[in-house]
Amino acid sequence: MKTRYFFIAILTFSLFVFSVSAQWTQSDGIYGGYCASVAFNGTDILTGTYYTGVHKSSNYGTAWTQTSLNWGSANSITATDGNLVAGIGRYIYKSTDAGTTWTQTIDIGKNVACLVSDNNRVFAGISNYNGGVYYSLNGGSNWIQSSLQQNINTVAIKGDTIFAGDNEFGLFRSVDNGITWTGTSLGYKSITALTVS
Repeated sequence: MKTRYFFIAILTFSLFVFSVSAQWTQSDGIYGGYCASVAFNGTDILTGTYYTGVHKSSNYGTAWTQTSLNWGSANSITATDGNLVAGIGRYIYKSTDAGTTWTQTIDIGKNVACLVSDNNRVFAGISNYNGGVYYSLNGGSNWIQSSLQQNINTVAIKGDTIFAGDNEFGLFRSVDNGITWTGTSLGYKSITALTVS
């Protein structure tokens, strides 16, 4: 009896693994760079790459084209109210025409590690010493440096609460759109990724 249950369990697991892996197909591209970030803008998929900027697919990833932001490492990209915001090195760029053209909105002077958005609010985590969090309340056009001056790897938004993960000092929280920050019980840890539900 144990052998039969063991066989059924193995067969069920094998069918599950097969059905999950059968859902993926390799697309044609992206060539010339490693994928660092992904954003969805309507039916378009955009990806930031190391070395070759931002690429775009308008057919669900079947084929890709390089946008005019075609240089550098796009560590982060986000879509906000139909516009796109991308971080390349120390610069943040914005596109209002689905990635056809890009305008530099700020030179932060330090590496932009991540971008997250919610409606017109955009937050940038800066991953250098005393980098911190910058925020924009108009879709990435203008930026304000927040009071948080840490080495930020990741940022997440949950309603009016913003979370920022530091490379050494743990998780920080803001309840006023990033103006002021407090530490949480996850102190003195390296936080490299966040997600909220």
